[in-house]
Amino acid sequence: MAPETYKAALTEAKADLADCIAELGTVHVRAEELEARIFELRQTIASLAKLCGEEYVEEDALGLTDSVRLALKTAGSEMTPQTLRARLQSMGFDISKYGNLLAAIHTVLKRLVDKGQVKDVGKGSYAWIGTSPTREEQLEASRRFEEARKIHRSHGASSSIESGWISGYGEIPKKNK
Repeated sequence: MAPETYKAALTEAKADLADCIAELGTVHVRAEELEARIFELRQTIASLAKLCGEEYVEEDALGLTDSVRLALKTAGSEMTPQTLRARLQSMGFDISKYGNLLAAIHTVLKRLVDKGQVKDVGKGSYAWIGTSPTREEQLEASRRFEEARKIHRSHGASSSIESGWISGYGEIPKKNK
């Protein structure tokens, strides 16, 4: 092969690499958006199930490790094992199968620290250090989400869950007996 052919192949390979890296970044941003939405929906469903006097059992329930990862990823700040336990409960996580949930959470956190996914920030708090989108990626994702929401609403779709009326509910109202 002539040197020009190698140079052309190199240029093409570099362009392909740049395209793949850009696409991977987009996929990561979208995955984090979906994880956050799934978390919100689980929280909403768990809350509504409690209000309706029903038990929330998700057929596709996450295990403890994945639930801890999701809780830390979507928290946006550091958490103690106690706040993680409360967050898992608000997510609808079935804690009944654990004799000592806090001990299990501590074990999971230690393993996640060892894997480099979580950081022990001191004073018993932990933070997610996995890949997070940059500020520019977050703004772009928000812009795309708003565009999709406008299109969705222009077709007549609107729901209480979409409007987020129960997200951030704080304490669940108690049922009248």
